[in-house]
Amino acid sequence: MAQNEMVVLMKKDERNSSLEEIHCALSLHGGVVVSDDRYVQLIVRTLHQIPKRTRNTILAKVHFMMVGEDTHGYPVEYSIRPSTKEIKMRFIVLNFCAMKKEKDSEIMTTIAHEIAHCVLGDYNGALQHTQRSEQKADDLAEKWGFGRAYKDYQAFSMNGKPIRAKAGKRKRPTSPR
Repeated sequence: MAQNEMVVLMKKDERNSSLEEIHCALSLHGGVVVSDDRYVQLIVRTLHQIPKRTRNTILAKVHFMMVGEDTHGYPVEYSIRPSTKEIKMRFIVLNFCAMKKEKDSEIMTTIAHEIAHCVLGDYNGALQHTQRSEQKADDLAEKWGFGRAYKDYQAFSMNGKPIRAKAGKRKRPTSPR
């Protein structure tokens, strides 16, 4: 490998290392609370805490959308077929309006939980998650150093038929990490 190639590889690996670089690489959509920099910074800080390789994949493939819906967040994948080639766009939809009374650590836990769904390939929206998929997402977020988004998984079906979780009913750990 030539020395120039090594420099390019090093620079590529070093990208998105600082909070500022992550902020610049972040694909953010929505107008509900975009003006509130606190939430953008919480997304950036959450991404900064997860492993670099995972973070870079998320930054390259997933868009964050801030909305005012009745759930804290969920991952979703949209397929667009402008011609014969299908284009998949992946989003993490976050409702910071529903989380405005929560501590920063709890919001970061929610963001990490939704990123974990993306890493696990769960792009089927808020109504499609099972107990197992929620537990797996929490396990991965916890591995990254965050708390668990749910204490009780009974709101989610075990057999794949979803039971919708009600807004504001997420049972959080008493002391999130």
